[in-house]
Amino acid sequence: MNYSLGYSKEVKKFLQKHRDLAPKVINALEQIAQNPYANT
Repeated sequence: MNYSLGYSKEVKKFLQKHRDLAPKVINALEQIAQNPYANT
């Protein structure tokens, strides 16, 4: 079961401000959305 992600205005602002971290954060969130129980 996959989940969809929605980003708040604050998160979008953070990702725009921290463009060096944005790909890592987005990738991590997408992996969690695909399998939220992988590390439990």
